[in-house]
Amino acid sequence: MRHDKKTMNFQRRMLGLMGFLLPLTTILGFIGGDRNAEDFWYSISAQYYATSRDFMVGTLYTFGCFLITYLGYDIGDRATCKFSAAMAFGILLFPCNTTAAGPTTGLLNLPTSVSHILHCICAALLFGSFAYMIGWRFTKTDAALKTTGKQKRNLIYRMCSWIIIAAMAVQVVTSIIGIGWMTIVNETVMLWSFSFAWEVKGGFIKKLADTTP
Repeated sequence: MRHDKKTMNFQRRMLGLMGFLLPLTTILGFIGGDRNAEDFWYSISAQYYATSRDFMVGTLYTFGCFLITYLGYDIGDRATCKFSAAMAFGILLFPCNTTAAGPTTGLLNLPTSVSHILHCICAALLFGSFAYMIGWRFTKTDAALKTTGKQKRNLIYRMCSWIIIAAMAVQVVTSIIGIGWMTIVNETVMLWSFSFAWEVKGGFIKKLADTTP
């Protein structure tokens, strides 16, 4: 059974909203003051050990649930979204390593070093799936239905996809040279690019909307 257009657009806009809100949960951690480690704001995931943990976990979990329920147009859309959801849940299941982490961490009580590796793999696959979803799934269109609006949206989708890929490359470099705080910058760029693409697909920008979102 397929969703009607109104329901699908609601889900698209909510996915965009959740992606937009995720980086902003970091701001709530500053309310904790001295209770948080100095590097709690270096990444969204570092909030797992901060006073803003509940907001981050709740937003990311909701984000994953919306991805699971999104049916899209075909099995490729559904498979991509469910894979992204699994990676989002993996990020929660395998917390990262920060100065606030102990020798073991997470629901599975894994060694923090092991959990951190799995966390990074899930995060890389999540953002990679975002780039694929936006740049290759969103741009699929029957030639007979490729309106001027769709062509403009496809350009936006491709731009957002390549921004995500570029930010992933920057993240690799900044991780290697040890600029920890750049993670939150790269994550914000990737998530807001993802969010903007989903809002466009959900018809939020009326000038770009037509009968083939």
